[in-house]
Amino acid sequence: MKRRTLLDLWNTIMKLEEFKSNIKFSYFIARNKMLLKKEIELLMEVQKPSDDFLAFDNKRVLLLQKYADKDKNGKTQFCTQSNQYFLTTNREQFEEEFSKLREEYKDVLDIRDKQMKTFSEMVEEDIQVQLMKIKLSHLPTEIEPVVLNVFMEADLVEDDSEMGNDKEG
Repeated sequence: MKRRTLLDLWNTIMKLEEFKSNIKFSYFIARNKMLLKKEIELLMEVQKPSDDFLAFDNKRVLLLQKYADKDKNGKTQFCTQSNQYFLTTNREQFEEEFSKLREEYKDVLDIRDKQMKTFSEMVEEDIQVQLMKIKLSHLPTEIEPVVLNVFMEADLVEDDSEMGNDKEG
């Protein structure tokens, strides 16, 4: 299984952690969370930004806030849906200062690029992880198809339904 699949599974498990369900499903969630934890911690550590990169990013955000479009009350225009600042009127000034900032942090950005390349390569690697499986009949009836798809992609669902056991149909 690819580490990318493990990340999808982890994110799904984290969303379902507070979900109330039957004991078998709750155990399946809790057990697989424990089994995935070390692998996920490793991936998080690999992609964790350095203090220097965080300093760069903080300055980048301050530049965006400085040059972002403002409303009639002087408030910075920010789209929460896309998580982006509106930057139309002062774009050239921003680009000029941002270019200087990138040059100042060139070594830090090169290190970050290598770090993220390593992470990207890692998530595409196949690894062996023993996870707990669950029978289809033990899943909650109100489970969302997207959640079921993640479990099926990780090969964690055993089809014990009549349809799944029907060899002719």
